[in-house]
Amino acid sequence: QPAYGTIGLIQGGYEGAGAENHQSSFDDVLAAGPGPVADLVAGDYWVNNNVHHSENDFFSITLSQPGSFTLGVIADQTPDNPAGLLWESSDGVRVTGPGGIDSGMADLVPTRDAVPDYVIFQISGDVGDEFTVWGRNHDGWDANALGGVFLDPIPEPTAPLLGLLGCLGLFLRRRR
Repeated sequence: QPAYGTIGLIQGGYEGAGAENHQSSFDDVLAAGPGPVADLVAGDYWVNNNVHHSENDFFSITLSQPGSFTLGVIADQTPDNPAGLLWESSDGVRVTGPGGIDSGMADLVPTRDAVPDYVIFQISGDVGDEFTVWGRNHDGWDANALGGVFLDPIPEPTAPLLGLLGCLGLFLRRRR
């Protein structure tokens, strides 16, 4: 869990443990150095749902500090292995929050190719504000699935500027 928020699973379950050969893999963006980059495996959070194009609430995000954040949702995480499983992914994602905030449905790439897709939202809130990530069921499968979420703070634009001004002041003072 990040220090600035808590991410919880609202309903459904996690199908990833032991099913890695049925999950999409992608490069670990935090890996550095020469040579090949190790792969990570996308999760598979799912809800049994045979009502096509209905929505399920998957994740709750409760902020533990105020600020602005990038909220990323991973989808299209299940390759066609076994055949037909490709359609387990959601075909749309939306985020709701305090005060009636609603991003509206963001349609995902219609081609299921097992290459993870990301939908990026920017959210802002205060301590205790709760946001919900929803997935829309694709009509080709009797389950609804998302690969996971990530939450990263957006730095305040004034902080780097104040640091730069402080350094400039020290530089000018040393020149005198």
